[in-house]
Amino acid sequence: MLWWGVAGFYAGLAILRIIDFENSFRDYFRTALRAQGIYRDRNDLQIALMAIALAVFLVVAFLAWRKFYGTKATRKERCRRVAWAAMFGFVGLYSMRLISIHSIDRVLYRGLHLNWVLDGAFTVATFFAATCYVVLARKSVL
Repeated sequence: MLWWGVAGFYAGLAILRIIDFENSFRDYFRTALRAQGIYRDRNDLQIALMAIALAVFLVVAFLAWRKFYGTKATRKERCRRVAWAAMFGFVGLYSMRLISIHSIDRVLYRGLHLNWVLDGAFTVATFFAATCYVVLARKSVL
């Protein structure tokens, strides 16, 4: 069941990219702030949103870390956990891209392009977790 959710998650990400949701959301956000006359002070709002997103991310990451290392798991369960962690990482990365603070954008999109590195790492981690799971599942059937 988890793997259908993983597939749906990645399909959803693909659809969001196809329809260019990130840029549309940022444009809508900027237009709404301009209409309210607070566009110049958007950095304060973005910092508050980033702080909330970071706090939620850290709490969930801590709880996931406790579950991951706090309980014994089979090898197949570890594969599932890696997939969950990669999807959770994508949610964090996507929220940073949506909130779009200039200093964060500089880290994500310039130089090393951390955005691409993390995107690729999460995708590859999920691929290997799924592959490992299939191999282990086939071994247990045989």
